[in-house]
Amino acid sequence: MATILLALALLSLALALWQLFAAWRFPLHKRIADKSFAPTVTLLKPLKGRDSETTQCL
Repeated sequence: MATILLALALLSLALALWQLFAAWRFPLHKRIADKSFAPTVTLLKPLKGRDSETTQCL
């Protein structure tokens, strides 16, 4: 029984270290903002579930 618990504890430790390594390699801290990129802006959005009074409200 103790052998199984030790194996599970070692497996848990290995998984935690693997997750730490994967998180360390993830490039969130290396992102560089592209100043030349400007997203498009829309003023009109599609209306889902439009009823008969929607036109009057707009």
